[in-house]
Amino acid sequence: MKNSGIVNNGFNPTLIKNVDLVGKYDMPLIRNEEIDECKKFIPFDKRNVYSNGNFIVHFYLYDRSFNQIINKPEKYKNELMKFKAVVSPDFSMCYDMPFTRQIYSTYMNRVLGAYYQNHGIKVIPNVRWGDSRSYKFCFEGLEKYGTYAI
Repeated sequence: MKNSGIVNNGFNPTLIKNVDLVGKYDMPLIRNEEIDECKKFIPFDKRNVYSNGNFIVHFYLYDRSFNQIINKPEKYKNELMKFKAVVSPDFSMCYDMPFTRQIYSTYMNRVLGAYYQNHGIKVIPNVRWGDSRSYKFCFEGLEKYGTYAI
């Protein structure tokens, strides 16, 4: 078999298909949505324990608890659609991380949030910063005056 010359570098362009990229860092846009009141948030790794969809799924866990969502986000679409909404994934961002890694964590948050939003799942954007440098981009890819999880 002849080598096609294509290397899988981990970039999955289908995740940003039909997604607006905005701002200085080309962050995928997560649009504001109206979400009915919900008083119960459940962690992603406990989503199968709850059969009732009257919950919001969050990712406030160790990254390794939800890393599989990066490689196969489509696998979780139908599961997540059962819930009232999801908070976009909260990838680690520490003050001592390299600046580019902080940007990447925010980018992946927005990619997955926008991807799920484009597939009919309501998304509450998660906002996180590592140090004062990340204030420059922590709200990139989000519309003003929205509801955010911080």
